[in-house]
Amino acid sequence: MFTSRKGQLAAACVALSIFGAAMISGVSVANAQDQPAPVETPAQAATDGDYAVVETFTTSGVRISTEAFNEDGDSIPVPTDFESQGIVVAVEQAALTPHTADAAPAGITGQGSDSGTGGSSSARGCTTLTVSNRKSSLLGFTLFRFHTWTAWCWDRRARTVSSVQTGWYLSDVDWTREWNSMIVDSKRYYHWISGYSTSGYEHHKQGHLQGCLGAQGCFINNYPQNWIRSHSDGTWSWEVEN
Repeated sequence: MFTSRKGQLAAACVALSIFGAAMISGVSVANAQDQPAPVETPAQAATDGDYAVVETFTTSGVRISTEAFNEDGDSIPVPTDFESQGIVVAVEQAALTPHTADAAPAGITGQGSDSGTGGSSSARGCTTLTVSNRKSSLLGFTLFRFHTWTAWCWDRRARTVSSVQTGWYLSDVDWTREWNSMIVDSKRYYHWISGYSTSGYEHHKQGHLQGCLGAQGCFINNYPQNWIRSHSDGTWSWEVEN
């Protein structure tokens, strides 16, 4: 069928009008043409500061949840640099390594540090708490993140912490920073509840990183510290200090 040039121009104007109306109204062109619009996956927001990630499991090792919190205690998406430490499974109390009846720590003690508390008061369960200590430059850029984690199971009735595992890792390390050594690696049970020597567990790590510029040598020292305190009712506290 023959269509005049004027008719073709009129049709083009109508199509352009539909396109413009769709754009103004926020409706995609695909929708305006009765086609499904593409679905966009929202980007995961990241935290600029320190954070804690909590993985919760049943005593048989089934993962229940993974949650992340910033230094203000607000819930945040799980950061992309977080590394899951896997499944935690309870073991018999008799299999624990020998421990001493240490006194309870004084609590949150760091100067100018971030800290937080949380956890569950359920009867039994297992948890892995990962804490991230961010060191930033004067301009606000991330120089490194120092992560430590503690995995444990708890029994509120028996007032015990068991199946303890600990570890650490680095992420987002700037090219000007180099790892030197771990200068503090302290792990101990303590009387979180008076009379129960395995009712609390404290994990404290301090690393040593240096700021280096090739042939000019290393001229800055960083000593990030992280504390994690695990309790026999499934609650916990954490603290970081640069």
